[in-house]
Amino acid sequence: MLVLSNSNSKLTQKEIQSLTGLSIRSVKNSLKLLKDLGLVNELINLSDMRRKTYILGCE
Repeated sequence: MLVLSNSNSKLTQKEIQSLTGLSIRSVKNSLKLLKDLGLVNELINLSDMRRKTYILGCE
């Protein structure tokens, strides 16, 4: 969540992984938990529907 708060833009799972050094599986699990708690919002990229971006839930 700290990575998202320090970023002023939307981040993909890959970008979060490279910034944190966590495995992609850890990033996915963490994002799912944060989404379930309402702390993170998932946005769909309209130019590539397979790719999702994440922002803090309060925005």
